[in-house]
Formats: sequence, structure tokens, C-alpha cells
Amino acid sequence: MNVIFYIVLLVFLLLALLIIVGSYVIFCIAIKSASAKETVFGKEHAKEEVPKNNVEFPWLEQVTYVTVRSKDGLILSGYEYINNVSAKWIICIHGYSGNASNMAIYMDHFIRLGHNVLSVDLRGHGRSEGKYYGLGYLDQYDIAQWIDYTKQKSPHSQVILFGISMGGATALMSSAYASEEVSFVVTDSVPTDFMSMFTRILYGKLGFLTPLVIDIISLYCRIFAGYWLKDASPISIVSEIEVPTLFIHGQADGFVPVTMGNKLYDKCVAPKQKLIIENADHTGAVHINPELYWNTIEAFLTDQN
Repeated sequence: MNVIFYIVLLVFLLLALLIIVGSYVIFCIAIKSASAKETVFGKEHAKEEVPKNNVEFPWLEQVTYVTVRSKDGLILSGYEYINNVSAKWIICIHGYSGNASNMAIYMDHFIRLGHNVLSVDLRGHGRSEGKYYGLGYLDQYDIAQWIDYTKQKSPHSQVILFGISMGGATALMSSAYASEEVSFVVTDSVPTDFMSMFTRILYGKLGFLTPLVIDIISLYCRIFAGYWLKDASPISIVSEIEVPTLFIHGQADGFVPVTMGNKLYDKCVAPKQKLIIENADHTGAVHINPELYWNTIEAFLTDQN
């Protein structure tokens, strides 16, 4: 009897240890900046275009590398193009595991419209410092620093936040945090929250263990990165946004379901608009129907003035 008890106890302890260690490995893959995200999340999260050459984007030669310091002391990097210091500032925010240069196709359009454009590397991405991703929660405070940067250059210009996927989540949370400094928000393919997002992705791999693993990952996130997974939740703050907000989503998004975009739109109480593009996957709307995509954005920014 005692032997069986100790065997069962040993198996239980080994299983618990495996779950704890496995959860830490997943945490490192998901949140640590230098890790292979595709191991868990596949490649759907990082489909942004990388600028190919100066022929395709001739304005690249006029882009300036700039930095600010985060409130917790990290050096954050960005790339700016100034059309006219008094014009609108578009702050472009990339997605999960992306970087500022991935936003070149979006920068190109805003530059041709005559706006000043600032494309930023979120913490832990690109040339910005940081061991861990902020999943929008920590990034909202970093974007506030970038907003201050643009306001120092042109105090009376409007600031527009444009973000895709995790960058869109960052834009939403930033507009609630720095509500007096932001004039418009445009998002593409945004998840409601990262707790649900990670749970959905991991459930197919871990099954019934997923809720336990997610809670442990959240604990690691709090210990090492400084926030709980539940803090990275655009759905919890979207009702606090006061500025006009445009929600764009692909109907065929297999990574962030369109239902998440609809929930964010429904809970938003600010002046708002929604664009759902058929046959578009994650962040693919700009490629599937670029004319509708950009006409909607331009009309939205114009009509709200």
C-alpha cells in the first residue's frame, strides 16, 4: 500500500514538474524577445511586408533613425519621415514579433498623403531594448513617450495611432491611456485580449491542461515581465476610448478570429466605424482589397475632422 502511494505521489510530482517547466518554456517562447515564436504560434502572426529597396520606397533615403527612453529606462527606436512639421503625425505600430521596417507599405501610403510618419519598434522588437514583449500593456506607456516626442516637434498637430494585430491592441490601450493627446485610432486584426488568444492557440496542443498552463504562464509573466496576461486586454479598456476609432478585420482571419474584432467594435462607445474585408486573412486586408482599405481609412480621417 505504501509503495503504491509513493509511486502515485512520484508520478504526480513529476507531472507537476513537467507542467511547471513546460509552462516556463512556453512563456520564454511567447514573451521573451529572442525566441522562435513559430514553435508555438506559427507564421500567421508575422506577415507584414519588409521594404525591398529604395526604388520601391524612394522616401527610405529621407527616413531618420530616432530614439526615446521608456519610463523604465529602455532605449526605444523608431524611424521618422517628416513631410511638414505642422502636418498630422501617424504613429505606425507593428504586430507581434515584427518591427518598424515591416510597416513600410503602410508608411508609404501615409507619406504620399502628406503626413508625418513615425514607425516604432516596440520593446523587445527590432532595435528597441527589452527582454520581454509588452503585449500592448507595457507598450501603451512606451507609445505615450513617442506621442510626447511628436508633440515636442509640433505641439499643435494631431496624432493618429495606426496599428496591426498586437500593434492595434497597443494603439487601443494607448489611446485610452493618453486620451488627451490622441486624435484618431485605426486598427487592423486586433485580438480582444491575449489571455484568450494564447488559450485558443495552446488548446489545440495541450488540450485540458491549457487553463493550468496559461495560469502558470501568466504568473511567470508577472514575475519576469512585470504584468499579468489578463492586463494585456484591449476589450477591458475599449469602452474608455473617447476618440474616433476605425476597426478593420479580415473575414477569413484564422489567427485572430473576426469575432474578436466585432466584440471590440461593439464595446467601443466612441465615434466608430468597422470594415470587414472578405477573403482576407490575418493583416491581409490591405493586400486583398487595397483600394477599399485605403479609401475607408482616408474617408474616416477626413470625415471625423
